[in-house]
Amino acid sequence: HAQAYTPEEMQQLLEHTQETAALLADGIRGGDVSVSPAQVGQWSACQWCSYAAVCGLDPTRPGCTKRVLPQLDRQELLARLANDKGEGD
Repeated sequence: HAQAYTPEEMQQLLEHTQETAALLADGIRGGDVSVSPAQVGQWSACQWCSYAAVCGLDPTRPGCTKRVLPQLDRQELLARLANDKGEGD
C-alpha cells in the first residue's frame, strides 16, 4: 500500500517540476541539444521516447551518455525538495 502525497507535497513536486522544465527550456533555447537521457536503476527515458531510434545516443561519442539519477524513496525526495527550496530563498 503506497502512501499518497499530501496536497502540500504535491505542490512542492509541481513547483520543482515547473522550475526544472523552465531550466531545460532555457538550455535548449541557448543551444544545448545534447543527448543525455535520464536513467534510474533499470528504467531509462529511452523506453518511453518516440525518438529513441533517431536521437543519436551513442555512448562511444564524447558527452553522449545517460544521466544516471539516484533512486529516491518518498522521504529522500521530500528532504531534497525541502533542501532545494531552502537554498533558493
